[in-house]
Amino acid sequence: MPVTERFWCLTMRSPERLFLCACLLVCAAVSSARPSAINDLNMLLTDYRSLSLNFQQTLFDPSGRVLERVFGKASVIRPHQLRWEVLKPYSQLIVSDGKVIWLYDPDLLQATRRPFEYNPDESIALLLLGGIDNTADTFEVKRQPSGKNYQIFTLFPINKVSYFDSLEVTFRNRKIDQLVLTNHNDQTTVFTFSRVKINPQLKPASFRFVPPDNIEVNDETGDWVQ
Repeated sequence: MPVTERFWCLTMRSPERLFLCACLLVCAAVSSARPSAINDLNMLLTDYRSLSLNFQQTLFDPSGRVLERVFGKASVIRPHQLRWEVLKPYSQLIVSDGKVIWLYDPDLLQATRRPFEYNPDESIALLLLGGIDNTADTFEVKRQPSGKNYQIFTLFPINKVSYFDSLEVTFRNRKIDQLVLTNHNDQTTVFTFSRVKINPQLKPASFRFVPPDNIEVNDETGDWVQ
């Protein structure tokens, strides 16, 4: 399978969308939802300039059996700089400097270079990169019963051809804590975050990518000079 398809159309290495899909669902929450839910969610999503975290991403089948689990780390500088890195049991890397996105798969010795752009069908990490874009009536957003130190929101796609049935987002002490995504096959992907740091000092070099020698590069920008 081409590296581009693996990064943008898969969650881990199974027929699910990559984490980059889930985050976009939050970012694209819409004006048709209750204004209070939209406003509360937007405040939580825009409460920082930079962010770093570790993640555990687990895919469950309908019976609750674990199909796959991966671990990694991510960091962002708003508005458009992103580093999303799977560390085990295999390696994958997504890096954006705000102009282009590099998708690198060391196992396949392949990298893809794409323009950075908003694409509702592909990008999810926009949850971490920005607040809610309410330019289209795409999702119904509901705030679930919450506690003093945590808030839970559930997003339901209005478009029934969406890849997901629902996405639940949990914040704890105003930090993103967990995403739970359910698809049409009743499979569930759970993203659990730890070591979440708000406004850390991040090195600009972390958001630049230089492809290693002797790998295949697929350039979709048309302006890359090797």
